Amino acid sequence: MTTSAIVPLNTVPGTVLTGVAEVTPSAPDPDMANNSATATLTVGGVAPAPVPTLTEWAMILLGALLAGGAVLQLERRRRAI
Repeated sequence: MTTSAIVPLNTVPGTVLTGVAEVTPSAPDPDMANNSATATLTVGGVAPAPVPTLTEWAMILLGALLAGGAVLQLERRRRAI
């Protein structure tokens, strides 16, 4: 026996879904306790997309370039006055 379920798109990762299936026999069954089954599923998440970043040295170089640009801009303003 195979069953399937459709999970809504807005289901949050980590949500626990539980399903119960019961069978009703057409003839008398001496053991009614084995006529049902329960299945539990935890919804998984999608891995986050990688975010591009700068290395430590690239950040140092960027900071130095920004500081140098600021010094040049301040020097130009001072000469214009």
